[in-house]
Amino acid sequence: MFEAVNFQGIINFLNRSRFHVALSANPYISLPYIQQFWDTVHQDTDVEPHVLHARVNNTEVAISMETIRAALALGGAVYDPMSYPGTLIMGCFQRMGYRGRPNDTQARKGGLVGEWTYFMHVIIQCLSPRKAGTDCLKSALQAAMVALTLNKRFNFALHIYRELVMQINPLEGQGFLMYPRFVQMILNHLIPDLPQHPILLTLTPMSKRIFTDCTRVKQQNVALIPVPTPLFGHLINPDYVEPLNDHWFHPGELVQGQVQNQVQQQQQQQVQAQRQVPIQQQQQVPIQ
Repeated sequence: MFEAVNFQGIINFLNRSRFHVALSANPYISLPYIQQFWDTVHQDTDVEPHVLHARVNNTEVAISMETIRAALALGGAVYDPMSYPGTLIMGCFQRMGYRGRPNDTQARKGGLVGEWTYFMHVIIQCLSPRKAGTDCLKSALQAAMVALTLNKRFNFALHIYRELVMQINPLEGQGFLMYPRFVQMILNHLIPDLPQHPILLTLTPMSKRIFTDCTRVKQQNVALIPVPTPLFGHLINPDYVEPLNDHWFHPGELVQGQVQNQVQQQQQQQVQAQRQVPIQQQQQVPIQ
């Protein structure tokens, strides 16, 4: 398809990326096991590192950050960072063609276009803990997106562990079965002979329309129209070496600067009035 060709570069990267297994694994998800996990999970803070304990199918399980790292094949090391300086994140996002300064709150998916939008969408769908919405990327996952782009370290296992902890004992009426696919992968890792339950949870895969959506410019404010920018860094070069000293480019690499007037005029013609249709998030299920 035409759309697939346009996005082949980012798809190739995702297929070889460090979180390919976490992104693409499609296990049978036994809904009662996920419910049992969230009904019984608690954190043991008397040990270092902290551990989550739960009871599933009459079996006690203990989940550490290293358990998550192994079950989801995330790689990395225990002391890998979860954040980077704001100047590095802002600079890298601007190099992606982003308009609208990324900050410690959120970056808008509409601030990018093309393969970069799809890249952000995949990260939100796969790793975001949010209960609804697929349009914004908070600071931790902004750092993850930059780390993947520049081949820097990022502690995906710690990020997921912390989000699991955050979901324990939520406000009444706001509970969700967060990360059902990840939880099932962790349970399968810890209990290899766990039988498949007949009551399964089916997650809706991404629709092919996402490729079309990612090529649309929905922003009508000229100052916020993203700049079409080719992929760079580790996304196109498997041997890419990360820039040193919190830089987001090597000397001699092309860095996207401010938008020129002629580019703004061209992009203004691409602005469409169609409303954005939200795409269903796949990583959580309301508790019934």
